[in-house]
Amino acid sequence: MQIRNQGEIIKEIRHEFQLTQKELAKKVGANKNDIWRYENNLHAMSFPTFLKWCKILQIRDINKYIMLKEATYL
Repeated sequence: MQIRNQGEIIKEIRHEFQLTQKELAKKVGANKNDIWRYENNLHAMSFPTFLKWCKILQIRDINKYIMLKEATYL
């Protein structure tokens, strides 16, 4: 298994919760531009911040998002 990049994880979580970038930003106390930067890997999020977001969104199993289900090769 491979670890996914942070932007993919944040975007997947946002889509799963059916939130816009603005709505996610409001929930976690960030701004829309920060969400865009995180999703596009222009800004790195600390792991403690990621855990805080998971707590706010009531995500219990973070492994569901972190690890790829299948490795893909070119």
